[in-house]
Amino acid sequence: GAWIQIRYSQECGTSWVRMWGAAVKDRVEMRVGGPHASRHGAQVTTRNEADTYVHTLMSVVTSRTPVQACFSPAAGGAEECVKAHSTDETASAAGTGSR
Repeated sequence: GAWIQIRYSQECGTSWVRMWGAAVKDRVEMRVGGPHASRHGAQVTTRNEADTYVHTLMSVVTSRTPVQACFSPAAGGAEECVKAHSTDETASAAGTGSR
Protein backbone atom coordinates (compact mmCIF):
# COMPACT_ATOMS: atom_id res chain seq x y z
CA GLY A 1 0.00 0.00 0.00
CA ALA A 2 0.88 3.64 -0.24
CA TRP A 3 2.39 5.87 2.43
CA ILE A 4 2.08 9.63 2.88
CA GLN A 5 4.22 11.97 4.95
CA ILE A 6 3.96 15.64 5.89
CA ARG A 7 7.39 17.26 5.66
CA TYR A 8 8.51 20.51 7.29
CA SER A 9 11.59 22.65 6.68
CA GLN A 10 12.30 25.06 9.50
CA GLU A 11 15.04 26.66 7.40
CA CYS A 12 12.66 27.42 4.52
CA GLY A 13 9.51 27.94 6.61
CA THR A 14 7.61 25.54 4.36
CA SER A 15 5.72 22.27 4.44
CA TRP A 16 4.93 19.76 1.71
CA VAL A 17 3.53 16.25 1.42
CA ARG A 18 5.11 13.25 -0.24
CA MET A 19 3.85 9.75 -0.97
CA TRP A 20 5.51 6.52 -1.99
CA GLY A 21 4.55 2.92 -2.59
CA ALA A 22 1.60 4.28 -4.55
CA ALA A 23 -0.17 3.13 -7.71
CA VAL A 24 -0.81 5.02 -10.93
CA LYS A 25 -3.62 7.57 -10.39
CA ASP A 26 -3.29 7.56 -6.58
CA ARG A 27 -3.54 11.15 -5.33
CA VAL A 28 -2.38 13.14 -2.32
CA GLU A 29 -3.54 16.62 -1.29
CA MET A 30 -2.05 19.01 1.25
CA ARG A 31 -4.34 21.48 3.01
CA VAL A 32 -2.65 24.30 4.92
CA GLY A 33 -4.58 26.49 7.34
CA GLY A 34 -3.64 29.73 9.05
CA PRO A 35 -2.67 33.04 7.46
CA HIS A 36 -1.18 31.35 4.36
CA ALA A 37 -4.08 28.97 3.66
CA SER A 38 -3.53 26.88 0.53
CA ARG A 39 -4.10 23.51 -1.13
CA HIS A 40 -1.68 21.58 -3.30
CA GLY A 41 -2.15 18.17 -4.86
CA ALA A 42 -0.05 15.57 -6.63
CA GLN A 43 -0.99 12.46 -8.55
CA VAL A 44 1.02 9.45 -9.68
CA THR A 45 0.88 9.56 -13.49
CA THR A 46 3.37 6.85 -14.53
CA ARG A 47 4.69 3.51 -13.26
CA ASN A 48 8.13 5.14 -12.81
CA GLU A 49 6.63 7.77 -10.50
CA ALA A 50 4.90 5.02 -8.51
CA ASP A 51 8.33 3.55 -7.72
CA THR A 52 9.66 6.76 -6.14
CA TYR A 53 8.48 9.79 -4.14
CA VAL A 54 5.73 11.99 -5.56
CA HIS A 55 5.32 15.29 -3.74
CA THR A 56 3.17 18.41 -3.61
CA LEU A 57 4.43 21.92 -4.00
CA MET A 58 5.72 23.63 -0.85
CA SER A 59 3.51 25.99 1.15
CA VAL A 60 4.63 28.78 3.45
CA VAL A 61 3.88 27.98 7.08
CA THR A 62 4.36 29.81 10.35
CA SER A 63 4.74 28.44 13.86
CA ARG A 64 1.98 25.94 14.66
CA THR A 65 0.31 26.21 11.24
CA PRO A 66 -2.12 23.29 10.84
CA VAL A 67 -1.28 21.03 7.89
CA GLN A 68 -3.38 18.11 6.67
CA ALA A 69 -2.43 15.48 4.10
CA CYS A 70 -5.12 13.35 2.45
CA PHE A 71 -4.56 10.23 0.33
CA SER A 72 -7.11 9.16 -2.28
CA PRO A 73 -6.52 5.72 -3.78
CA ALA A 74 -7.14 5.20 -7.48
CA ALA A 75 -8.73 1.84 -6.67
CA GLY A 76 -11.53 3.61 -4.79
CA GLY A 77 -12.27 3.56 -1.11
CA ALA A 78 -12.28 6.21 1.55
CA GLU A 79 -9.90 9.14 1.60
CA GLU A 80 -7.38 8.84 4.46
CA CYS A 81 -6.01 11.95 6.18
CA VAL A 82 -3.31 12.79 8.72
CA LYS A 83 -2.78 16.15 10.48
CA ALA A 84 0.27 17.89 11.88
CA HIS A 85 1.51 21.35 12.80
CA SER A 86 4.46 23.08 11.21
CA THR A 87 6.64 22.53 14.27
CA ASP A 88 6.13 18.73 14.20
CA GLU A 89 9.11 17.07 12.51
CA THR A 90 6.98 14.77 10.36
CA ALA A 91 3.68 12.99 10.40
CA SER A 92 2.91 9.95 8.34
CA ALA A 93 0.20 7.42 7.78
CA ALA A 94 -0.38 4.36 5.68
CA GLY A 95 -2.70 4.74 2.76
CA THR A 96 -5.19 2.14 1.66
CA GLY A 97 -4.08 -0.97 -0.17
CA SER A 98 -4.09 0.59 -3.62
CA ARG A 99 -1.89 -2.00 -5.31
